[in-house]
Amino acid sequence: MTTRRTSLPTEQPCNPPPQPTRPPTPHPANEVEDQGPASCGQERMWLVEQLAPGSGSNHCTLLMWLRGELDHVALREAIDLLHRRQAVLRTVLAEQHGRLVQRVRRALPVDLPSSDLSDLPDPAAAARGIAAALGAAPYALDREPPVRWRLLRTAPNEHLLVLCLHHIAVDGWSESVLWQQLAELYSARRLGRTPPPQRLRVTYTEYAARQRRELAGGMYSKGLGYWRRHLAGAPAVVLPGVGGESSAYTGGADHAARTFTAGVPAELSIRLQQLARDERASSFMVLLAGFCALLRSTTQAEDLVIGTPTAGRSEADVRDLVGYLVNPLAMRFDLSGRPTPRELLRRVRATCLDGMDHQDVPFEEVVKSVARGRSNRRRQLTPVMFQLHNVPEPEARWVGLEAAREQIFGTACDLDLSLSLEPRPNGLVAHWTYHTALFHADEVKALHRRYLALLARIADAPDIPLPAEEAHGGQRRDEERWTAPPRSRQPETAAGWAEQGTRLRTVVSVFDEVLGGRPGLDEDFLAAGGHSLTAVQAAERLRRRLALPVTGLEVMECGSARRLGRLLDERAGAQLLARAAGEVSTSARAHRARTSSAGLSGAAAGPVLVTGATGGVGSFVVRELLARGRSVRALVRPESAHLLAGEPVEIVAGDLADHDSLRAAADGAGAVVHAACTFTSPQVDVAAMRALLAGGSAATFVFVSSVDAYGSPPPGPVPEGAGPVGAVNAYGEAKLACERLLAQARRGTPHGWSAVRVPAVWGCHDRLHHQLRWGVTGSLLQAAEARTEMLLPGTREATSRYRPGLLPWISAHRLARFLVDVVESPAYGVVNAIGGHVDWLALALELRELVGSDSRLAYSPDAPAHLFRAARYASALCEPAGGAEESWRAALAEAVPATLALSRR
Repeated sequence: MTTRRTSLPTEQPCNPPPQPTRPPTPHPANEVEDQGPASCGQERMWLVEQLAPGSGSNHCTLLMWLRGELDHVALREAIDLLHRRQAVLRTVLAEQHGRLVQRVRRALPVDLPSSDLSDLPDPAAAARGIAAALGAAPYALDREPPVRWRLLRTAPNEHLLVLCLHHIAVDGWSESVLWQQLAELYSARRLGRTPPPQRLRVTYTEYAARQRRELAGGMYSKGLGYWRRHLAGAPAVVLPGVGGESSAYTGGADHAARTFTAGVPAELSIRLQQLARDERASSFMVLLAGFCALLRSTTQAEDLVIGTPTAGRSEADVRDLVGYLVNPLAMRFDLSGRPTPRELLRRVRATCLDGMDHQDVPFEEVVKSVARGRSNRRRQLTPVMFQLHNVPEPEARWVGLEAAREQIFGTACDLDLSLSLEPRPNGLVAHWTYHTALFHADEVKALHRRYLALLARIADAPDIPLPAEEAHGGQRRDEERWTAPPRSRQPETAAGWAEQGTRLRTVVSVFDEVLGGRPGLDEDFLAAGGHSLTAVQAAERLRRRLALPVTGLEVMECGSARRLGRLLDERAGAQLLARAAGEVSTSARAHRARTSSAGLSGAAAGPVLVTGATGGVGSFVVRELLARGRSVRALVRPESAHLLAGEPVEIVAGDLADHDSLRAAADGAGAVVHAACTFTSPQVDVAAMRALLAGGSAATFVFVSSVDAYGSPPPGPVPEGAGPVGAVNAYGEAKLACERLLAQARRGTPHGWSAVRVPAVWGCHDRLHHQLRWGVTGSLLQAAEARTEMLLPGTREATSRYRPGLLPWISAHRLARFLVDVVESPAYGVVNAIGGHVDWLALALELRELVGSDSRLAYSPDAPAHLFRAARYASALCEPAGGAEESWRAALAEAVPATLALSRR
């Protein structure tokens, strides 16, 4: 799920019940209650932070939405007790005699700043923006514990609890432990109970000290020997880079990253599990085999090293411990020859089992042992990572509150590419985090599609080798990707060249100062005697002299003075372009602000939530909203999220049967267009409507209803909003029930609402093609295709004149415009969206023409009675047709060929 970031609003102090005054909480040195060596993992995190201070690549921002009457005193007491129990939350780090140590401070009341955002136009979006900014702020790890709390009030009985952490203190397992224990502590204090003291079997300082003793005692020597043999001569993983350079040799070492989220269908997961059982493998191994196959086709490499994290909690005494215990493994896979998927899985299984037998060896020691002599230009041993998130997450119950977890993905990462999979009831969710200097969003979307195709091949044809062209780079990038010139422009004037020379001379001068001697332009910084500390010193001096951003890690990654000079040239050029474009961008921002505010007459500020956003109607609504410059939040099933990849849309995973996801999605929305529907489960549809109305109580609400709600009206005009006449089918009854819920919820409120009754929708979309394959329309189309008799519903009058029934219809494009119109100008009632009415005879003739059939036409007096209707539905608000391209014939001409192609698959 992506989370939009917003500029920070002006905050107002929150007004919880009176709290006892808390004294300031200074931490003089004599308040340290425990001290010990840092763990191996902490030492690596510390070094990364020193080399690239404030990059944010190891920051974590967790959110807990709390709905109900919050006990502020109980919450503060619970947080205090949690910090008392988990000492790592009170720990700072420091260098002492050349070694990194952790110092645990005495437990004191924890600072919990609170703000009231409920008067803002979009409190939820503002809260997420504040949380994102808080999580992105740098940590002073030697002066403050790596944890921050914030409480934000977004409505009278709704709060967002923000927990920001640095991974030097926690891992993914720890996050679940923290929320579980905080819920237990809060619930106990809310009920007036004293939580039983929980003595951890081992503290994090004790864990780190034990790890250091085992390391000094040679306990890991055998395991280190395995990893040295396993990784000897392993090549770098070379991902084709956007600018023509591979990832292993990128000179620009910024940490800019994005995360793309998409789904893996449940039925595919089930098929893969069967193969896993057959081969005595785990789901993790099967999914990893697919990832190996993907990287092979992308890189054309047959020898790959992929990192995968292990929990590092094989011992029972650390299961409930909060801390950084995760230990990555560098798995090396043999993909040579043309293995079948089954053979590939067996190779992956054997490698994983061997690696798991040696998983206790600290990754940092493996890197030190293996990386000696490797080029410093390699960013790290494992720039590509794979993970199946299987952390146990017991239900955390907050007494008197409804709680929902969320995470904000950061915009920094020290990896080139990582794939993290999370099991969900309806399949898997895939999070692709990628370095933006290496990949465009559409490329990552394509990677996901190829990954799904490979998984399907593994499941369905495990004994057939991949085709040679796919196994060796099928769907490879265009040749231009390898030969395109760098994206940055070189200076073209004499002054430009002189300035570039000045920057390069400055780099050489700084290298001379920190290294004690001038290296050659292409000489390696580390080979010339540099190390991490001198790299940090060099970066600091370059920032001061050139007024350009650069980090110690970038100094080491660029390696030579010439490469670092080029990086600084790029950044200087970017600054010049930014200054030149400043006036234009300011004007553009003002124009966008005017345009955005002009469209808010009917809807409150905030994104427009579209349910069923990948379905037939919903997808067209999303496009129309984006075309009008509106911010869009899309509720989609996880397995369909990839269909919106690359669109500027906030994606929320959910389902009509998952009421928590519906409430969370509607929360903070300025408007809701509810287009999703089960069609076959009225109870689910009605319950989903209740949940959405509860979550979006202040939003303008547009409900996509159906003309089936009119029942069986007699021939002639039917006014908008008329009550049902005659028999109403189950689908129409469900729509009527939802309309009544909407009217009741909005009665007596100023919030806009519209129930839009919709007929058959024709358009070019997989979901809309189904409408042409159902019922009498589908029967006519199939008969035309088979060249059999086409039976028309209709009646014969006394004069023997044939009188067909009428089919109301609308094109998907026109319906989308109409729905967005009523978002901005609500109808405050029931309205129709009708493009026109076509009789069955004309429809049958057109279908026959489009198919190229010579089927005979005949009428059927035995057809269902509702097909004989000749009602004409009024539609006062529906604008005139948009031209010939939106006629019913044009709509059919666009939809029928695709429908026939779909039926032949």
